[in-house]
Amino acid sequence: MVTTIALVALLAVCTWTDLREGKIYNRYILPALLLGVALNAWLAGWPGVRGSLLGMGIVAGLGLTVINLGQFGPGDIKLLMAVGALKGAAFLWPAGLATALAGGVLAVALLIRRKRMPSAGTLAWALTVNMGNKGALAGMLDAGKMPYSIPIAIGCITALLLGGG
Repeated sequence: MVTTIALVALLAVCTWTDLREGKIYNRYILPALLLGVALNAWLAGWPGVRGSLLGMGIVAGLGLTVINLGQFGPGDIKLLMAVGALKGAAFLWPAGLATALAGGVLAVALLIRRKRMPSAGTLAWALTVNMGNKGALAGMLDAGKMPYSIPIAIGCITALLLGGG
């Protein structure tokens, strides 16, 4: 329960700063990383520490790939690393899937709102190849950064509500 409260607070602060200033600040992420490892050590001992470190490591490894492809910004990856630190590696699968779906829905909603809806074939390709990330969809938006903290927050809260953590 303590890690869930910390996660929801972190998501709220990071989503707010991302929407307001277009940034996810290290001053919130770094303490969350340390807090996640410490809380999991306190609550579950070595298995908790291992889950936290594995969660951070999985995101860091995948994050290097998607940053190099231009799919996510570094703040998005660091936020997901903090999610892994707080909730452990097992939480990343349901949260990641829900995040990808939320990101795809948000991107389509932005396309519709900006009246830049592509053809059905182009949209189908973008959703299947880039489901939930900022690659082709953000390029089609042609309007700058999509604040990906929103789908991350939606994905994590959905996973929590569905019993994933």
